[in-house]
Amino acid sequence: MPESSEFTLANLERTLAGLRFGRPLRFFESIGSTNDEARRMAEGGAPEGALVVADEQVTGRGRAGRSWQTPRGAALAASFILRPDLAPAQLGRITMLGGLAAAEAIDKIIGGRASLKWPNDVLLDHKKVCGVLAESALIGERIAFVVLGIGINVNAGPAGEVQFPATSLAEASGGPVDRVALLASLARRLTLRYEEIGGESLHEAWAARLAYQGKRVTVNTSAGVTEGVAEDVDADGALILRLDSGESRRVLAGDVRLRPSSLSPSPPAPLPGGEGGYRPIRFIGEAIEVEFDRPPLLEKKPGCPNRFTWRGASYQIVEKLSEWHEYGRRGRMAHNMQPEHAAVAEVRGSWGVGRDYFRVRSEGGQIFELYYDRAPKGSDRRKGEWFLVSELAQASH
Repeated sequence: MPESSEFTLANLERTLAGLRFGRPLRFFESIGSTNDEARRMAEGGAPEGALVVADEQVTGRGRAGRSWQTPRGAALAASFILRPDLAPAQLGRITMLGGLAAAEAIDKIIGGRASLKWPNDVLLDHKKVCGVLAESALIGERIAFVVLGIGINVNAGPAGEVQFPATSLAEASGGPVDRVALLASLARRLTLRYEEIGGESLHEAWAARLAYQGKRVTVNTSAGVTEGVAEDVDADGALILRLDSGESRRVLAGDVRLRPSSLSPSPPAPLPGGEGGYRPIRFIGEAIEVEFDRPPLLEKKPGCPNRFTWRGASYQIVEKLSEWHEYGRRGRMAHNMQPEHAAVAEVRGSWGVGRDYFRVRSEGGQIFELYYDRAPKGSDRRKGEWFLVSELAQASH
């Protein structure tokens, strides 16, 4: 959906008229943080439903203080003021509300199927497209207000710090998206789902979209890394993790970061040279720069690089342990080819589609998993992009 509605105060007020969330409205062409402004309004007595929205956000943040910036015209940065009748122990339901409403609004606008990565991210095709940040103020044992911040990558990917592979609605849908219509859809879904804030139906709808449910995951905490199976989420948004010992552990939102144990499909065959299995010791999920001793013969299939640079440090690759590929088309692209052509493309690959994965050993003995995302990043960036997925260690036997 092209951005046919200009992103202005007048258009936003007209589109949000009559909705529970979006009045009163404060609009900024540029702001530091919409959540900070909404907090100031809430402390000054602004009513439930008040909204702060900006075309550009320069010092926004996500969980754990991570930077989240929104260049002008690229994203949706919105912060809603809520005054819910909940106990402080139920604050996880606000994050649940924001994630579910955002996923449903995204589905409505681009016709996709968004999933939720516990505790506060919305995914499209296993890539982050939206983040939710709920910040509260308490008076004794009562919630005074909650600022519900929702940031969606709309017409471009994220600017600033990236902790997880990301995408945008434009990339997922194949064209620009109208942010005014998206915000209106989000406000409607919030209005509907807020009626369920204390009930079971909100939890059920949210849990049904949970990514990685029933799969092995890695949970990063201040105490270290824990692995287990993501079994469920309870009514207040806590993750129920089944440990290898058989014990069930309740993990609270805000205490951990959750990643899949591997973002990539498993290698189709045992690793060469008699290598044993590997386990992840830290998830990275960041873009990297790579170098080749000889320029690749095929731009769409460059092969394994000879070195890469991550966070200013250079890593020399001395051994490729394994290589595998994922060339299947997804979403709307899956319907754009004849079945016989799609079958060939899934094996050989086609321009701009799929990923090439490599498990490598560096000169320092570290083992990494990286991949080349073949999708071009824009009309001026026709090549794909490299990502470092994780660092691994050889599993004990």
